[in-house]
Amino acid sequence: MFLNQRRLEILIDRLNQQDINLEEALNELNEIKKFIGDAEHILGNASTKHGEIAEVMQVRIANARRLIKGLARNHSFEGVGRTAPEDYMRNGKQVQSKFYNGLRNTLFGKHALAEHLEKYRDFTKNGGSYDIPKDQYEEMVDLLNKYHTDPKQLSRSEYNLAKKIDEFLKSKGLELGKDIKPSVVNSVSYTHLTLTTKRIVEISVVDGSPKKKKKNRRQVR
Repeated sequence: MFLNQRRLEILIDRLNQQDINLEEALNELNEIKKFIGDAEHILGNASTKHGEIAEVMQVRIANARRLIKGLARNHSFEGVGRTAPEDYMRNGKQVQSKFYNGLRNTLFGKHALAEHLEKYRDFTKNGGSYDIPKDQYEEMVDLLNKYHTDPKQLSRSEYNLAKKIDEFLKSKGLELGKDIKPSVVNSVSYTHLTLTTKRIVEISVVDGSPKKKKKNRRQVR
């Protein structure tokens, strides 16, 4: 009888903790709405604000997923200046987020990853890393795999891009999964990440599949 009572108490405690975890996770996601809703504090113009919105989505969604599992937050904007080399911290390490239209632009476009690394040459050596859109990261991995195993599968433009990426990674000593990592979100069309719409991107905390929700953004850092 005592054992059954104790098991019931443990079950209730766990359910209560799940309620707390869910509430904290939802609070993280609500910060996205609050941030996007305060458009004046988002850097850039209507066509470039998506970059800073992506930073907020990464931090808040990543934290929410951890909280729902009963884990502590590991992303933070605390102590990060708005024009600092890093956009946010993950596990105490600097992270720069690069979200541009297309993999080539994310890596080699103006103000993109390669340019940032040229400016801050010790960024990855000091433990920093880059987050890029999940779908672009997966595209890069696929391109490089084909480039190294069966380049005939690639079109001329794909081959040239894969070759450029491969040479860039080797010349800079960069490692995928360590120095360049996938964000928790995919690249999204400007329609969804500008302030001209009233919707926000809805992310499933459970399975991470992007759906559609309303739209908002992070507090001023």
